[in-house]
Amino acid sequence: MPSFASHLPKITVASVLLLAACGQENRYVAPPPPRVTVAVPSQQPVTRYLEATGNTAAVNSADLVARVSGFIQEINYQDGANPSPTRSSLTRQRPPRRAPVRP
Repeated sequence: MPSFASHLPKITVASVLLLAACGQENRYVAPPPPRVTVAVPSQQPVTRYLEATGNTAAVNSADLVARVSGFIQEINYQDGANPSPTRSSLTRQRPPRRAPVRP
C-alpha cells in the first residue's frame, strides 16, 4: 500500500497550481456592439388578400354518364369554346370487327 510520502509531490504540485490561479481578477468585459446595416425604405403597392380555412360546396352539379362503350381516341374541342351541333366533340375508338361465324 502506498504511503502518504509517495503522494506528497503530487499534492504539492496540485496545490501550487490551484493557489496560482486564485490571484487573477475576473472582470466582465462587454462585447462590442453588433454591426447593423440600414436599408432605404421603398414604397410599392401591396396586394390585399384574405386567408381563411373552411369547406366549400358546389351550388350546381352534373353527372357525366357514358351512353356508348369504348375508349376516347380524340378530343375535338377546347375549353370555353361554344359547342356546335354539327361537329362531334369526341371521337371514340371503333370496336374490333368480328368475322362471321360459319356453321
